[in-house]
Amino acid sequence: MIHQTLLAAMRPPVSYDTVGETAEIKAEAGVFDIVADHAEGVKNAPFPDAENDYLYRWEELLAITPPAGANTQQRTDAVLAKLNALGGLSIAYFTAIAESAGYTVTIYEEDQFRAGESCAGDCLNTEDAIWRWCVDIADGKATAYIFRAGQSRAGDRISVYTDPIIETMFEELKPAWTYCRFEYEEEV
Repeated sequence: MIHQTLLAAMRPPVSYDTVGETAEIKAEAGVFDIVADHAEGVKNAPFPDAENDYLYRWEELLAITPPAGANTQQRTDAVLAKLNALGGLSIAYFTAIAESAGYTVTIYEEDQFRAGESCAGDCLNTEDAIWRWCVDIADGKATAYIFRAGQSRAGDRISVYTDPIIETMFEELKPAWTYCRFEYEEEV
């Protein structure tokens, strides 16, 4: 209603149709009130964790498709994780990204067998092993796909464990020359 008072103060002191002008001022003031309320929301739009109606815009901008049934806090966490994941190639950086998304991971680089450094019983890896990361996920919510007669085919793996959220995050952000192998605590 402050806009109605301001608009009335801008009118000349003598008016011919006070009822008509009052209705016009009230209508215009209502529009200004709506614009002012909208401006308050826009003020917080650059901050995805602020209470505003622009979370969907952040998801569009960052190409995030929220899972069905995700609440506002989960969607906000996904946006913040994506915003924080804009740079870095180190293992420490990827561990921090996983922690911000709610996962506990250990990442280690495999190495090829070398005389003088390796011991009996060590893995004989190829030269390309230095470009592989083994990502151990301790508390992932892995989905297990178990081989079943009638549902699986010849050539399918006996069991596959996957967590698409963390795997997609790593695949999108990892260095192009790096291969990530995911291992889950639930695997038997």
